[in-house]
Amino acid sequence: MPDFAIKRARAALGAGASLVDDALEALAAIVASHAPDEPTTVHSDFGTEHLLVDGGRITGIIDWDEATVSSPMADLANWDSYYDWEPHPTSALIAGYERVRSLPDGHFAIRTASALNTTIWGLEYYHRVNNPGAARWTGERLAHFIARAAAL
Repeated sequence: MPDFAIKRARAALGAGASLVDDALEALAAIVASHAPDEPTTVHSDFGTEHLLVDGGRITGIIDWDEATVSSPMADLANWDSYYDWEPHPTSALIAGYERVRSLPDGHFAIRTASALNTTIWGLEYYHRVNNPGAARWTGERLAHFIARAAAL
């Protein structure tokens, strides 16, 4: 992660800036202890606003401008970071994923590492666009993922 992103993420949290360092430490520990899964094409901004739905059924996914090759857990981690509550918990997304493909070994740890990365970048973004409310909320999510990493 570039230094500018880390600095902006710390600035977004103000007095709570040490959370970013805790997250980077947790991220490094997971990466060191878990082999990456097989990369594939991922959306990289997967969320409810990019789903086309008709009659309660997903009929398409739009807005692929940030697509890249990465861990398939990256899209699940993005969902963990920003959408994991009713009416669309991550568990529902995972159930659909598993109908098509098995989750890789260590998927929870890999998803946690990706969620730590995603939320740090979220903090960088919310600082850059001057949205302190979103930065506070994202800081709370970051604390959640740090705790989740500690429990691995």
